[in-house]
Amino acid sequence: MFRNQRTENEAELHSGAGEPRSPEAVISPRSRNCVIIASLLALFLGALDALVMSAAMPTIVADLGGLHLYSWVYSAYLLARAVSLPVFGKLADIFRSRRLYIISICIFLLGSILAGLAQNMIQLILARVLQGIGAGGNFALVYIVLADVSSPENRGKTLSMGSFIWGLASLLGPTFGGFVVTYFSWRWIFFVNVPLGVFALLGIAIYLVEVREKKKEAAIDYWGALTLSTAILGLLTVFLMAGALTIGHPLKSSGCQ
Repeated sequence: MFRNQRTENEAELHSGAGEPRSPEAVISPRSRNCVIIASLLALFLGALDALVMSAAMPTIVADLGGLHLYSWVYSAYLLARAVSLPVFGKLADIFRSRRLYIISICIFLLGSILAGLAQNMIQLILARVLQGIGAGGNFALVYIVLADVSSPENRGKTLSMGSFIWGLASLLGPTFGGFVVTYFSWRWIFFVNVPLGVFALLGIAIYLVEVREKKKEAAIDYWGALTLSTAILGLLTVFLMAGALTIGHPLKSSGCQ
């Protein structure tokens, strides 16, 4: 039923002569609000996971060990997110945003589950890589989807909600991490993503309507994507390792003996 309704909406959106009609002329206010809420929730979870770890890491290290890998729990997530974000942005010009969004949310949820089940620091870091890939897709697609479901005159107001979500996650992240670690277990920092992520997934799968026509004959530049990803990964890794060495040897880096 939901699929038939979504297909009818897409057909109506692009029917008739001339340019496609305004999204708000076809998408019902209820469906539009559900898409916006689901998109912002996916963005919130990804932003929160970049900030919530600061309060939880001492407990995680005490439980799993691997103090020398401490920084890579953060870095793996940020590196994977930085690499996957432009890739998903390019794919959104070729493939349906709804399909890509579902894939990115599923990757993020899988990473969250594996991170919550991690038994050592290596497993946690690998799970954080998966989380970062999914979060990169969410970050790229949220603004594309919000722009697609909004008319030009309301687009600025809708997109500004994304900035509000970033500010909210920055405010709540460390506090939420400390609360969960104190009263529950650090694993629930990741498990709490599952029910909220499923809610976002259902909202996107049921209510999101494709608005823009995708390029029917577009080649994917695999070598370009690989080169870009390698360059971003290598550059960020150099900076992260240089920062770790500077922190580890502050006197030597400042020229003092």
